[in-house]
Amino acid sequence: ATVRWLDCEDAQRLGELKKKAAQNLALDASGALTYLAPNLANLRLAQERWPETAFHTTREL
Repeated sequence: ATVRWLDCEDAQRLGELKKKAAQNLALDASGALTYLAPNLANLRLAQERWPETAFHTTREL
């Protein structure tokens, strides 16, 4: 699996992503929203579908 931390300034689009990709979303230990992709192809597809959302490989505390 591949994990990315999500950042989106458009609350409406983030809400849509949360509904459509709920099975791939989780909160990390600090409560930050993460996307859990089963493989890189899935991650790329999600990035194409949600271009206004940043999929970060790391997260600063």
